[in-house]
Amino acid sequence: MQTLKKPLILIVDDTPKNLQVLSSILHDKGYNISISTSGGQALETVNTEAPDLILLDILMPVLDGFETLKALKLKPKEKNIPVIFLTAIIDPEKILQGFELGAVDYITKPFNIPELTARVATHLEIKRSREQLVELNATKEKLFSIISHDLKNSLGGVLSLSKILLEKIEEYKKKKTKDLVSHIYDSSKG
Repeated sequence: MQTLKKPLILIVDDTPKNLQVLSSILHDKGYNISISTSGGQALETVNTEAPDLILLDILMPVLDGFETLKALKLKPKEKNIPVIFLTAIIDPEKILQGFELGAVDYITKPFNIPELTARVATHLEIKRSREQLVELNATKEKLFSIISHDLKNSLGGVLSLSKILLEKIEEYKKKKTKDLVSHIYDSSKG
């Protein structure tokens, strides 16, 4: 039985106290934690080891959370990493902007710890389920390809022998016809 690796959560915030509190809470819940103190550093971190989820502050110098998310969504491998904005911004237009950019959730500071951990767990489960679905779909496609190939091979023999029998039925004697029908039967059994 396969054991699941602990999910890696990247926390991106320019406030050390926020990083400390979040790291402690999420580490205690059994998650691996990676920390970035800026949007640029977060983009570099994601290049080396893709996290399973990103908690991203919006208000950061140089590259804010919105710009960081835009840059993430341009990268083919990283664009499917779920991002939750965790910020003090409560403006409905900014919240909507976050979702339009591709965030999966938006949590305002100060946050409620049980709510935060529940949302993190939910989005990690959704990500894991999507990955399993993609894997199962690929397996299904491969299986259908094999089945289709095998059916074509079996049916090819049946079709060829049936065609010969139809074209030459008048010429063959009873024994030859019986042999061809026997071949058709054997071919269709696989």
